[in-house]
Amino acid sequence: MAAAIPLSLLVLLLLGPGGWCLAEHPRDSLREELVITPLPSGDVAATFQFRTRWDSELQREGVSHYRLFPKALGQLISKYSLRELHLSFTQGFWRTRYWGPPFLQAPSVWINLGRSSVMSSQGSSAPLSTSSTPPTRSLPLPPSNPWVWPMAGLSVLLKADRLFHTSYHSQAVHIRPVCRNARCTSISWELRQTLSVVFDAFITGQGKKDWSLFRMFSRTLTEPCPLASESRVYVDITNYNQDNETLEVHPSPTTTYQDVILGTRKTYAIYDLLDSAMINNSRNLNIQLKWKRPPENEAPPVPFLHAQRYVSGYGLQKGELSTLLYNTHPYRAFPVLLLDTVPWYLRLYVHTLTITSKGKENKPSYIHYQPAQDRLQPHLLEMLIQLPANSVT
Repeated sequence: MAAAIPLSLLVLLLLGPGGWCLAEHPRDSLREELVITPLPSGDVAATFQFRTRWDSELQREGVSHYRLFPKALGQLISKYSLRELHLSFTQGFWRTRYWGPPFLQAPSVWINLGRSSVMSSQGSSAPLSTSSTPPTRSLPLPPSNPWVWPMAGLSVLLKADRLFHTSYHSQAVHIRPVCRNARCTSISWELRQTLSVVFDAFITGQGKKDWSLFRMFSRTLTEPCPLASESRVYVDITNYNQDNETLEVHPSPTTTYQDVILGTRKTYAIYDLLDSAMINNSRNLNIQLKWKRPPENEAPPVPFLHAQRYVSGYGLQKGELSTLLYNTHPYRAFPVLLLDTVPWYLRLYVHTLTITSKGKENKPSYIHYQPAQDRLQPHLLEMLIQLPANSVT
């Protein structure tokens, strides 16, 4: 009986007014998004984005409990006083000429890479390369993989055999601090995990431009993620209202949204998975796009600016490295900042550099060249060039 008294007092303490104060509201949140974009070539691009925000200063607070933020990444921030982390793995090439600009753009800070006076890994934190070839193996398994989400919501579509059977695959993890107020006296940590894939419509769609979630991922959406405060699917329908409405989207979206992205006005159909009526009506959500009539075989629009590089000649004496910059705009000239790296084992002679546009010499407004160091750093060439209208430089 004496042992029961302390136990009852403990229960009263836990359930009393002071005990309720211990149950704080979660300081982390999760938002998941999927953007589906039909490309001019007939292919389909799908971009997943999972955003986790945690109102915790990991470098100051002794954090021992993790809810949504991956513990492996949180310990990395605390142990090494990490400020930012950007890690990406890409298989394939984004074909800008046929697919247009990607939905997720590369960071603009890359243009300042060549302005660093130190390019060696010993004296600078700037990366020497932005791409590599990983070994042939599957995605890492838990607990090392931060892509471990409850199998609900958009994560049910992350099926490996479908994601790697694509023309383009890019997976990235981004961590950065975010200010909570204007003075930035306290910060939160934002984890953004992205996945971009391009499905070949003539393979997955058997030569047809029609597509659906099931055709691309072999799965449909059955329920929203119970931990997500926002779970949405965006479908780019910018060109669907043209050509006498040749396309039909099923089911009807929750709402539509317009925004200017990369200078182009876009229209998106929004499917809110947290809307109970969106999934409960059919027990699953399989977004489909069908053509009302066969589209005309028109060539996809070519972007105004695109580049091409090739090697000609032979040997170190007669070998040439050529870069072609295309400006297909009929009347507008564009200034272009060209940043090029060449492996250290190739010998470059700057006095042989020639730049021509429309048969005439084109002098760059700015040029910076940094020679390579054997086995340490590549050649670095940065130039600011004016591309005339409708020209090849």
